[in-house]
Amino acid sequence: MEYKNLHWETLDFIKAHLYHRLTKPLSQAVETLEQLQHAQNKEPGLAKLRQIQYQLNALMNTINAWATFITFKHNGPLSDFQFKEFTKADIPEWVQSYLQAHTDLRIEFEQIIEVHHDTFIEGILLLFHIARSVSSIGEIQILDAPATKNGIFVRIIFIPANDKAPFDSLSDIESQFDPDDMMERDLAIQLVVAREMMELNRAKFNLQNNKKTGQQAFTAFFPAALNSTTVIQQINAADAAAKYGKQQMIPVEAEAKSEPEISQTPPTRQTTTTVPTKAGNGVEAMTDRLIPLSPAAARRVSQTQRTLQVASTEATPADSPPQGGEEKTEPKKNASHRTTFSW
Repeated sequence: MEYKNLHWETLDFIKAHLYHRLTKPLSQAVETLEQLQHAQNKEPGLAKLRQIQYQLNALMNTINAWATFITFKHNGPLSDFQFKEFTKADIPEWVQSYLQAHTDLRIEFEQIIEVHHDTFIEGILLLFHIARSVSSIGEIQILDAPATKNGIFVRIIFIPANDKAPFDSLSDIESQFDPDDMMERDLAIQLVVAREMMELNRAKFNLQNNKKTGQQAFTAFFPAALNSTTVIQQINAADAAAKYGKQQMIPVEAEAKSEPEISQTPPTRQTTTTVPTKAGNGVEAMTDRLIPLSPAAARRVSQTQRTLQVASTEATPADSPPQGGEEKTEPKKNASHRTTFSW
């Protein structure tokens, strides 16, 4: 591509957006370091250093996420090795600290998903910024999906202003921004980028509307990683059987000696998991995609299955976790002052 043929309007947006996103936390980190250098009292230093760490982590996440996103737009879908398992423990402290400073944050999920970590976090932050700009923010939820679905839901819940409520679609939200206003045009593009970061991570993204409460939500469904649902259900069943005295637990180490050693080569075919892709008619479709199972996960599944073979001869259906049912989101205990956001 020749230099003169570069799309300068697009480059100008990226420059303006990233300049603001990167220079603000960097300036704050430098200022905090200068304060520490000249401070008489050194005691608060640890808290300030943690603040600097959060700011620098946020910078690195932004840089990595946008670099990956640009690669995705230019070269197409990412390679499988770029998707890593993501659990509740993988949500960075700086993200939780930042979001909790502005709104309520509910993180209650056990399912394991596979995403590109930096773009997953960046997509949530972009949607949070957009929701704040068009409405009053309600709550951010990262929750397990109902038992009928294997995966998690990420919801950024907001309450639109009366003169705008409710938005009929994502396009309706985009149309609220004035293309001649630099700040509003930036928000409109952020919404498109956030939506495509969800697509990059194989999520099903839409706008939800709760007619009873007037709340709306940016919602993304992320399918569970291969075998994560099976493992969780098996472990829960084993725990339930042991709790009611219907299982004689088999020591893993002792039994492993009598079993053939599991091959260290990951199997090329296991179970399939569904991931969203674009169907020919433009509608989101779910298709099968094969993902290799790691040796550690294979050992864990095998050990759990062997343990369950003992429980299966005595456990009754009542011992198994309930299947199906509708999703319910309950308010936290001792939090009666908070609004309940249910879908």
